[in-house]
Amino acid sequence: MYELVSPVKLLIVLKYLSVLVMGAGGMLLVPPLVVALYFGEYTVAGIYTIIGFSIILLGFFFHRLLPEGELEWKEALIIAAVIFPFAALLSAIPFTLSTGMPFLDAYFEAVSGGVTTTGLSVAPATVGPAFLFARSWLQWVGGASGLLLSSSWSSSHRARVPTACMRSTAPPERPPCGQELRQPQKCW
Repeated sequence: MYELVSPVKLLIVLKYLSVLVMGAGGMLLVPPLVVALYFGEYTVAGIYTIIGFSIILLGFFFHRLLPEGELEWKEALIIAAVIFPFAALLSAIPFTLSTGMPFLDAYFEAVSGGVTTTGLSVAPATVGPAFLFARSWLQWVGGASGLLLSSSWSSSHRARVPTACMRSTAPPERPPCGQELRQPQKCW
């Protein structure tokens, strides 16, 4: 069993997670609210407004309450693993309240759109344009977040080869007659 050199700082994880929660609240607030107002779905617009502002205020409260600290690699991995299902959980709340579907179905919609971007749906056929846009918006943001996360991870984990171990493409020089060829240094 492996031991961590230093334990994960849960308060630091929560502090940085609160910033992402504020972003998720803004993501749930602005675009679906504009579409709901455009199509005249004022009840749905009220639901997205209340839920979005509540999530933003909750994130702001935790961000101000928790102590400052430096984010390390292990905390960043935990945040990356937790934010996707947590954002889907937050997105399921307005989905449930605006459409009347059961919470588990709304969570499936949010996970299907925001986390996996597969597009599978169990939504009833009577959902309005605000729900369809919110789900599509969540799918777009989830896909973009997945690309951003994977590209940042792959760019930070490039193979690092010491310059002394790099091989030249030039052919080896021939030694003068009577001298042995010097063996290259093994780097691995």
